[in-house]
Amino acid sequence: MKLTAADLERFGACQSGVKRFRDLFGEGPVTITAALCMEHPEFNYRWAARHLLPAEVQAEYERQYAALWVEFDHRRAAHFGTLAERVP
Repeated sequence: MKLTAADLERFGACQSGVKRFRDLFGEGPVTITAALCMEHPEFNYRWAARHLLPAEVQAEYERQYAALWVEFDHRRAAHFGTLAERVP
């Protein structure tokens, strides 16, 4: 996927995100890759998935995101306990 600063503005990205994009890449276009995303974790990829991905790809992203949060929550609870266990 190629992305430009104008694309971000058109889809309603926040001003700070568009500014950061321009600071790094100018007006673009930039080919978005997994490696590029790993180099720039400061970008809001959750926003990008919801606004820029085709519907079928977004649905798969959301499915995997939800599964990862369940796994994270289980591991967090195993390590820290549940909120109910910590509240007096």
